[in-house]
Amino acid sequence: MAESTLLIHKNIDPDYGFYIATKLTEFVNSDMGGRTAGSKAEHEAAEWLTHEMKRIGLSDVTKAPFPCDIWQFNRSTLNVIEPENIKKTIKPYPYPSGSTRSEAIDGELLFIGKGSKRDYENIDAHGKIVLIGIDMEKDWWITHPTVEAELQGAVAIISYCTGSYSQLNADTMNTQNFAGPRTIPSVNISKNDADYLKDLLNKGSVRINLTIDKLLESGGTSYNIIGTLPGKRDDEYVLCGDHYDCHFWGVQDNNAGVAMTLAIAKTMIDAGYQPERTIKFILHGAEEWGAIGTPYDFAVGGWHQVFTINPEWAGKSLAFINFEHPAHRFGDTFFANSTPEFYTFLQDRYTSAPDRGNLFKNGFADEGRHFSTDIDGWSYAISGIPVIVNGRAPLTGRNNYYEDIYHSNFDDVDTWENDIFLYNLKFYGGLLISLDKRPALPLDFSQQARRLKNSVNIDVFTQSDVDPDQFLSAIDKFEAASSQLYKTINGLNEEFIIAASNPDNSPEKMDGITSLAQTANQKILSTYKVIFDVFYKMDFNDDPIFAHEHPQRNILLLNGAIDALKNGNTAAAVENALERIDDNRLCRHFSKETLSRFKKNLSEATAAKRLYWAKDKIVTPLDLFEILNALSAKAKKGETDFSNEILALTTALEAQKNSFEAAVNAEREGLKQIMELL
Repeated sequence: MAESTLLIHKNIDPDYGFYIATKLTEFVNSDMGGRTAGSKAEHEAAEWLTHEMKRIGLSDVTKAPFPCDIWQFNRSTLNVIEPENIKKTIKPYPYPSGSTRSEAIDGELLFIGKGSKRDYENIDAHGKIVLIGIDMEKDWWITHPTVEAELQGAVAIISYCTGSYSQLNADTMNTQNFAGPRTIPSVNISKNDADYLKDLLNKGSVRINLTIDKLLESGGTSYNIIGTLPGKRDDEYVLCGDHYDCHFWGVQDNNAGVAMTLAIAKTMIDAGYQPERTIKFILHGAEEWGAIGTPYDFAVGGWHQVFTINPEWAGKSLAFINFEHPAHRFGDTFFANSTPEFYTFLQDRYTSAPDRGNLFKNGFADEGRHFSTDIDGWSYAISGIPVIVNGRAPLTGRNNYYEDIYHSNFDDVDTWENDIFLYNLKFYGGLLISLDKRPALPLDFSQQARRLKNSVNIDVFTQSDVDPDQFLSAIDKFEAASSQLYKTINGLNEEFIIAASNPDNSPEKMDGITSLAQTANQKILSTYKVIFDVFYKMDFNDDPIFAHEHPQRNILLLNGAIDALKNGNTAAAVENALERIDDNRLCRHFSKETLSRFKKNLSEATAAKRLYWAKDKIVTPLDLFEILNALSAKAKKGETDFSNEILALTTALEAQKNSFEAAVNAEREGLKQIMELL
């Protein structure tokens, strides 16, 4: 394996990746960039990438279509028409919101703070255009103030970022997925442009003309491009890929990912590498956005790839390596995100990683990092394909990528860090070969068992009349069996390496080891699928959790709120407990109608089968709007009788205990299934 990896390193073309990343900046819809789902630019990029895969020598190159909604931004202008002497033209960048139209919108401009319901008090926004400033990490996502603006009668909303997301400087603009229905036009401008408009407002009334030329409609098509490097065997695959759609210029997100995928493929071909298994290279469309009217409007292409285009990949694919922003330095520590079952394997890979030179002065991470759900890899994982993702966040300190340039107009060629790209190319190219060469899939389920054990809160088990000892005992058995299985996996792989290095060994001996490994791989992949089917859910922030963790957390918080109210401490009940449950922090900032849109979207998305990668994974949010508003009203009046609220919270608590018991029982059954497989 070391010789093959070295061969890859010797055949790397250091300029090829940068060529791909810069070439893709030519495929955009506007002079501000953008290569979004179903658009002309995305289709042109798909065609070029198809030809490029063929040109570098991949075989069976396929441009696979799948349904998506169309989001194409062409141009926009914002002109001040009153006062009449203003000649400045601002160019906003829209979110995928608002009706499809190109005619101008005229209206009086109002500055509405952060766009919450409180900001509209004593203000008539009907027929007007509102301007807001938000930090989408510390305040709220753009969806909520957009919906609130529509409910308040505004005809358009203009936003600028005050921090956290896309704030390299005061000229930074951004766009994000718009997790909501088509509503009024919602556009983003820079802080400098916002300050300019606010200065005009300080001097008197301002009227503006807003023109947005865009296409946002249902019934479009996007494409995934798949190229193949044939292996000696076609009964097992190793997968590698990313997405090629982007906001603005997308050099890091995700031209660099496309460059990484194609550079690995080209290097292998140039080196004459003959894979043991068939290797598939996949470039996904519609990752940034791809669907109207669903909270799960991104990573649509990845979901279609493994659930509608090639569902047979599950059960045959040993891994999917997913690339996102691999030409950016995220910190001084090198690490990969992955499913926990790959943590042990990655630790082993770190010990034989390429020389870091002056990169990553803190070395390699000493523990695994779970990948997130906001990438194509999540769909692969829930389909039953183990996932590894290049590390894309600092372990400590400021995240200068997401806070400065993520989804912004400054994600351009100046962000390219060639030394980081080349190191990632060597590491993940070698990682791909290592997975290909091992006959047995190196998944260590004991890592998942330990995560499961650490998630158990004994107090909640006791309160819910659920036996923790029985559950923990089942986890211990799972961990022990997993450790033994991993020893067997390592033994098979070591035996294969030794046998392969001995020219006297017969092909029959090698085939025998391979056959044993294939049998083991089927059990391993089946076990992995059970874990994702039974144990995994997503919390309200779309973070991966175990199924019992959502009600477990709610039980702890509800208990805290009830105790605080019994002691007359409203602030502690609200701020330390109730507002930390799901989206209830937003209850004091937005109207009930605005918050109800999420549930309406969820039900409509369910009916329209637009849950995609969230199907069977989303948790039911606990609605505490009425309770929180009642507590707020009582706090203002100085009332101290909270008996009704305590009764309502106690009822909610009992329901959460029932949910907790059901989740634990399902997980216990899942552990039985796993033990039968192992």
